[in-house]
Amino acid sequence: MFAINPVLALERYGVKLTPALRDHVLRTLKNPGSAGTRRQALEASLTQAFGEAPRPENPAWLANALFKVLKLTPLDRRGYEPAYAPPLNAAILARLEPLRPKPRRKYPLLRPGAVKSSVGLTSWREKARLLDLAAPAPDLPRARQAPRTLGLEEAWFYKDRDPVAHDLVELGAIQRTGFFFHSPDSFRRIAAGEASNVFRTWIREVRFKDARR
Repeated sequence: MFAINPVLALERYGVKLTPALRDHVLRTLKNPGSAGTRRQALEASLTQAFGEAPRPENPAWLANALFKVLKLTPLDRRGYEPAYAPPLNAAILARLEPLRPKPRRKYPLLRPGAVKSSVGLTSWREKARLLDLAAPAPDLPRARQAPRTLGLEEAWFYKDRDPVAHDLVELGAIQRTGFFFHSPDSFRRIAAGEASNVFRTWIREVRFKDARR
């Protein structure tokens, strides 16, 4: 249950946390290391810029931030796609795929039909967390009107038009890389057995080393 939502798991066993500590635990575990440090810096600067906590993964909030607060000109991006950076292991996977053994019939008498199943490597997919922030955005014509909602992939085309817009896209990409924690309602349903979850069946207990020893 700890991997489903660590704060709710602790409270289930009687460990009560203050709101500030709850937020600290979730943020630290969601984006550990340098990603968490960068996320905190972006959230602080963007909160100061907008006067509220940034929500780049909310399409309506993001559209309002870019077009009404930052007053950016809407762009017609039809026919264009953002640039994506490949994952670190993309080249390794491409090199290893041809070396994978082909499937063969090990027991021909027991399987007279042709072997149709195989094991392979799934090629990487373009995702918002892989948006290439270093690649220049194309110079697009002006759109007739600003959209009411805007996704991170669409916001990528505005990153070079305002530093704050760039930070919003970067923050959204970092947020999507974070570990997913379930909501209180989802946690309750999993704990009650009403919904299945691998972390409930695979992980039975979590033990912490006694620091006093």
